[in-house]
Amino acid sequence: MSTTTSAPTEPTTPAPDVPAVLRGTDRATGTTGTWHLRAVPSDGAPCSWVVEHVGGHIMSEAVWMQTHRDVDVVDQAHVLALLARVEPCC
Repeated sequence: MSTTTSAPTEPTTPAPDVPAVLRGTDRATGTTGTWHLRAVPSDGAPCSWVVEHVGGHIMSEAVWMQTHRDVDVVDQAHVLALLARVEPCC
């Protein structure tokens, strides 16, 4: 009897067209925010993302660096759901 292994369900490479910075309104909460999205290298493991978020629109990199941010590591499905949920503003 042969044994087969299934391919991972999570992609191992980042989704194309994911912006590095997302600014807009979260349709789920009605709040505005700024998100920085960064793919984490994975060596064949499912792709992970570091997502940093602050409330409000941060346009300056200097201000971003001084702002308290919420940071999460999530899978690609969460990043794609975030992109679908946020109405970009600028």
